Amino acid sequence: MRMDHVHWRVLNSNHSLAGIADEVGIGNASNLCWVFRKRFGYSPSTLRSDKMTSHINKNSTI
Repeated sequence: MRMDHVHWRVLNSNHSLAGIADEVGIGNASNLCWVFRKRFGYSPSTLRSDKMTSHINKNSTI
């Protein structure tokens, strides 16, 4: 449940990973990234960059 919240926060906020880690009680960004990758199979930064790529592609008029 906590990692689902982290996933949502990574997608829907501009908070730093350290801030999100502190918010959910994981401790630090390094631990958050390790647990996130183990749970979802990709890093939080990959999720954010894929979101931005998707957003840019969706809004482009080629």
